[in-house]
Amino acid sequence: MLEELGDQFGLMWCKAYMGEMEFAEARDEAGLRRAEAILLESLEIAQKLGNKFWLSYQIPVLIAGIAQKLGEYAQAISLLRGVLNLFQNLGTNWLEDQLYEVGQCFLGLAEALVCLDQPAFSASLLGALEGLREHAKGWWKEITDEKVKRVSDLTRSRLAEADFQVAWEEGRAQTLEQAMAYALEPSANIHEYTKPDRV
Repeated sequence: MLEELGDQFGLMWCKAYMGEMEFAEARDEAGLRRAEAILLESLEIAQKLGNKFWLSYQIPVLIAGIAQKLGEYAQAISLLRGVLNLFQNLGTNWLEDQLYEVGQCFLGLAEALVCLDQPAFSASLLGALEGLREHAKGWWKEITDEKVKRVSDLTRSRLAEADFQVAWEEGRAQTLEQAMAYALEPSANIHEYTKPDRV
């Protein structure tokens, strides 16, 4: 109906919500691919309409989550860094208002990077995430302690504890701008991996 009426704005939002619901209910690869396709349609409309706000960063974060589930970690990294680039280009004042979304990207990157055998990079991002959480208590919605612990435990399993602590503390000590720049640093060899063990 929305397509028939030419309501592209309404269609954009409708597909965004449909894709998010499909992702939440997906139980297999086919379900994940359906969610991905719907979200990509919403993102395409958002980009055509010049939407530079919620949908332009939240949809890529959702699609990155689907890529993680499918073991497509290099794709997830590319999407999450694209979102961080968008935030960076909007400036520091705008960044301060989006700490939750930045935190989502840091956690997603940490998960993808440890799965691509870069646990020190992951540990630093987890430290940076903790710094953000301390800076903005109560903003974290779906970034639960359980999710952080899951990625932290995986990272710890692939690093000596002393090395984990050093990398984690280095990340935690970073300013927001430093943490953003670190998260955007190129990762060695991410394109050499296809589907490592999933978390």
